[in-house]
Amino acid sequence: MNGDQTVYLCISGHSNVGGDLTRICERNRQWSGIVPACIDVSECPYPETVGNSTFKVTGLRYGDSIVYTCNSGYSHGGGNLTRVCSQKSQWSGIVPACIDDSECPYPETVGNTTFNVTGLRYGDIIVYTCTSGFSHDSGDLTMICCRNGQWSGIVPTCKESKQQTKGSYEDIEEVLNNIRVQRKDTSAYRRSLISVKDERLSSKVIGITGVIFYCIHRNNYFTGSDDVV
Repeated sequence: MNGDQTVYLCISGHSNVGGDLTRICERNRQWSGIVPACIDVSECPYPETVGNSTFKVTGLRYGDSIVYTCNSGYSHGGGNLTRVCSQKSQWSGIVPACIDDSECPYPETVGNTTFNVTGLRYGDIIVYTCTSGFSHDSGDLTMICCRNGQWSGIVPTCKESKQQTKGSYEDIEEVLNNIRVQRKDTSAYRRSLISVKDERLSSKVIGITGVIFYCIHRNNYFTGSDDVV
């Protein structure tokens, strides 16, 4: 009836977050105000510690918040720096991460290589490439800047490539053929064609007699004698 009241009470563990807990029946037979709302006011768990950061929390009830701050030398690497206690007694968002933002040292020069580097911060990479005529021997051609400010892996090495020239054996054989002397081209072979050895006894006797005669004649020439024995 007109003037009657309705009083709402939130049950244990819940509290009024909006609307009117007291409403009056008006002449138009409508209740005054707005229907109230009661929500679970159970506490959110105490905020977990996040490495390399500090935090401030306003409370553990619905609507309270946590604000994380990364320590000096570290930067926000994921998650939510601000989280709010929800009606379900859970913190919103995801636990944040603070990572070391120290720079990795500038890449060292490696003999017989070139390299490209995307940066010196965490997650940046170096890609080494062996120069022409050299091939990868050991180490890592790709290295990543880690959270500790160091490059991953091992510095690579490139060694000279060993490639046999195609047809090298054939080339050597051709050179040998060009410098090899054929028997038919020797002077000894040509003389043998002009003077053929005669194995007959009469030929050997005539040859010896001729030599004796030549020697006697030569001796008389130098002594002035015409006698022939």
